Amino acid sequence: MTAPVPPAPFPVVRPCELCASAASTTPWLIDQLWTAQAVGIIGGTPKTYKTWMALEMAVAVASGSACLSTFGVPSPGPVLLYAAEDSQSTLRLRLESLTHHHALQLRHLDIRVITADSLRLDRIPDQERLEATLLLHRLALLILDPLVRLHAIDENAAGEIAALLGYPRLLQRKTGAAIALVHHARKNVAANGGAGYSLRGSSDLYAWVDAEFAPKSGMNGKGAERDLVDLSDDEFERLLNSLANYCAEKQAGRTLNIAR
Repeated sequence: MTAPVPPAPFPVVRPCELCASAASTTPWLIDQLWTAQAVGIIGGTPKTYKTWMALEMAVAVASGSACLSTFGVPSPGPVLLYAAEDSQSTLRLRLESLTHHHALQLRHLDIRVITADSLRLDRIPDQERLEATLLLHRLALLILDPLVRLHAIDENAAGEIAALLGYPRLLQRKTGAAIALVHHARKNVAANGGAGYSLRGSSDLYAWVDAEFAPKSGMNGKGAERDLVDLSDDEFERLLNSLANYCAEKQAGRTLNIAR
């Protein structure tokens, strides 16, 4: 009878043997908004243009044009989207409106869209397929919208949410892609509450992020988080309204439900 094989030890190195950063500071994927290879959340209450902001980030990163005409993209690259709540036609229309604002053509942008009916971050087969997709396309940014449609766990259970978020963190480390999750804020948020603690669910969500911001939320705080202070509320509203108007025109007068 053979003796049991002893467990292999974890790999260990001395601190001086750790990989050094090529730069003294973390580079930006989108200047002042999102750091390269960051995992994070685009959060906000309903009707605060979270999806529009996510798509604006996608267009900016894929094209190298300034996000919101303000924040530069030093190293553009391919972007992958999964929009769980939007039809393909709605998603295309929104992207067309954004590319129109940037004076670009949609067919020239390096944006790819996952068209599967379902994608669940808490299912191993879906995890494996998503990892294979990222490794195939060598992305700069992955956007998943919204988080609530990507799992069936209790968002208020710290253990469950921590386990769920462990996967995108591992995915980021394996692929080098930045990952942005669109997520809802609580309906009733204290005026003096911290930015990340307004996110719906466990506080582990905030502990997980490298970058986080919320359109028009007035949040301030952690890491690359930003409240878009370089754009006034009126300027931001005008920008998004112009996009909505363009969508309405493209619909040839038909009423369009601009769900955020």
